[in-house]
Amino acid sequence: MMYDFEMPKFEGATDIAQAVIDTGTTLIGIPPDQHQYVVGMWKQTFGAEISCDNVVCFAPPEPDCAIYTSRMKPVQIMFDKEHVFEIAPEGYTMLADGYCVFGLMEFSREKKTSLKKGGPEKVQKQGAYLLGGVFLRHFYTVFNWDSQQVEFAVNKEAQHRARILPAGEAFAAHGKKSPLLESMVVNEPEKPMNATNQRALNHLMSA
Repeated sequence: MMYDFEMPKFEGATDIAQAVIDTGTTLIGIPPDQHQYVVGMWKQTFGAEISCDNVVCFAPPEPDCAIYTSRMKPVQIMFDKEHVFEIAPEGYTMLADGYCVFGLMEFSREKKTSLKKGGPEKVQKQGAYLLGGVFLRHFYTVFNWDSQQVEFAVNKEAQHRARILPAGEAFAAHGKKSPLLESMVVNEPEKPMNATNQRALNHLMSA
């Protein structure tokens, strides 16, 4: 299942960021420039302990990922101006094929543009966000197709790895931006997206 939407960057920027919520994808995809920044942080922290290919960074488990997660920071993502969705390092790393895999990958989509109506199209790569299983396994997710909304609440089985913070509380610790990912804000006028209906969903989960 996929849900495709647009959202502007934080601080009122006019350019639009594409985003996809996809239950068929494992990792979290982020724009190339942000991925390069994160990989740079990891390489500065771990040096030769880790390896990175064109998709992800990975390292040998010793015997699990704890040797790495203890030196990593949470990932924080915003969908509106009120809530920050945080996933601890233990939540976005995983064991796969004998390696500890860091669950953030580079992601971009093709964008077709034309200088004039009916003219030749130019295909460009545009950085985008892809929220796959690494994100969705931590948050109970409701796809409301009638109202074109997605609602989230913390999965009660993942409360030790994920949480939803008031934006003010999160920013007080890090300033106006997340320590790893640039905050994401939904373009509400065009395709509204209710970041949380926390009370209703928490009641549903605890019933």
